[in-house]
Amino acid sequence: MSKRTGRMGWMVGGAMAAMVASAASAQQVLSFENCDNDGDVIWYMNGNQELMDDWRSLDSWYLHLPPEAYWGVVLSTDNPSSGLLGDLTQHASLRVSFDLRNFLFINFFGDPIDPESRPIILELHDEGDPENWEDNVSVWFRGLPMPSMDDGWVHYEMTIPVPAGSEMPEGWSGTGDEDPVTFEPRLPAGRTFRSVLQNVTQVRISTFEPGYFYTFSGIEFGADNIKVEAFGGTTCPCDIDGGGLGVTDIFAYLTLWFANDPRADFNGGGIGVDDIFAFLTCWFAGCDA
Repeated sequence: MSKRTGRMGWMVGGAMAAMVASAASAQQVLSFENCDNDGDVIWYMNGNQELMDDWRSLDSWYLHLPPEAYWGVVLSTDNPSSGLLGDLTQHASLRVSFDLRNFLFINFFGDPIDPESRPIILELHDEGDPENWEDNVSVWFRGLPMPSMDDGWVHYEMTIPVPAGSEMPEGWSGTGDEDPVTFEPRLPAGRTFRSVLQNVTQVRISTFEPGYFYTFSGIEFGADNIKVEAFGGTTCPCDIDGGGLGVTDIFAYLTLWFANDPRADFNGGGIGVDDIFAFLTCWFAGCDA
């Protein structure tokens, strides 16, 4: 449910494309300015969309989590306009940055929660079949500790790598299964970091580290200036050789497919004949210049 506090707004910076290797191919900045209706606010904080502009703000309006008892803080979106959903493997890498402020984060006894115990987690979810929660998986990165109540606004930046193979990038982990020895969460067999990036359905920035349990705390939080930048890569997923869409891409894709290369998993569901049809559908449809 969305709740407004005074004049609410947000601003979406236009996406910028630069078809140059290692240059930003897209950028989006959300600073919650000048919104006209509730649907314009595409991020939630614990399911809440209250915007606030008071003496505690960074520059103006910010996404505000009212003081209440919560297990933790979850900044989330499932809106494609965020620039973080769908097939992220079309990029060489992405960077997510944002500003957070901890107004209140105390335990049952009124003592401040140690920020070191609550790192900021970036988590990308592939929820699979909406009717089957058991196939939900995610990959996540453990960032810096959350701000303390004395820190004011703190800026965070996290990079999402896009490996060509099936490896798990350094610093990242998965969920959807459990290691029988360590009991730590991990990706299920047959799923890879790259396959999750091929079908991201929800993004969460939170104080919840997978594998840990938390109790209620008294919390009030703020978030602002959420920026998503995409770098390099091809804007056309079926332009396999990067030389523009052509017949050579079909041969390049089939070479990957017969070699069982992870890049041949075109639909993110494991390498199979259906990937060939998915690729050809993309190829015949073409891509906008």
